[in-house]
Amino acid sequence: MLKQLRPWVSDHARWTVVFVALVAATVALLPWILKKPSLADQAEAYAAAVFRGDGRAVAGHLLDVESEKMGLRTLESRESVYREVVQPILTQCKWIVTGRHQTKEGAYVKFRLTTPSGRVHEEMLGLQVTDLGPKGTLHKLLTLAWFVQAVDRTEDGRLPNVVDSYRRGVVQDWEKMERLGALGLYDESNGKLTPWKELMERIEATGGVKGPG
Repeated sequence: MLKQLRPWVSDHARWTVVFVALVAATVALLPWILKKPSLADQAEAYAAAVFRGDGRAVAGHLLDVESEKMGLRTLESRESVYREVVQPILTQCKWIVTGRHQTKEGAYVKFRLTTPSGRVHEEMLGLQVTDLGPKGTLHKLLTLAWFVQAVDRTEDGRLPNVVDSYRRGVVQDWEKMERLGALGLYDESNGKLTPWKELMERIEATGGVKGPG
């Protein structure tokens, strides 16, 4: 009888040791598991979502007042603009984080981008602190995507003019964004929305777009 019990007792003791070890490891990791992500952590996660193509995560982090002014009042409408305009450009790029910075007002990550044609460019992307949590802006994502697109298309290796790349991006994508429900572009610096018609008139009045399209 005792001989028959010995293997069971041995196995039971061994599994008891394993269980105790797992419990001890879990307890040791609890402070790390329960640690609230820093603002810089959240900014890096947001940037990762942007370049990974996680439209739902990106849309959930966009500034509410901007979305409201632009007429993108649902998560689905914000996600659609990201997927149709920003995602096709940025998800083709490779990116490596080169630095992070955090203040009381927000946080950003610095990263090195490699475009599909092999162009390398340094950029930043971040989140600002709001009453509704850390938020980014669609305006920044559009500006970034259009500039990266221009960088990818340069033939002489020089950085394109950010204003020219922005204008070209507006001309290229405004009709698509309008179909998705966007009323225009929101400028956070003055809290105003500029309708598409007015944007196009301004671009035409200042000579249209320049550089390679």
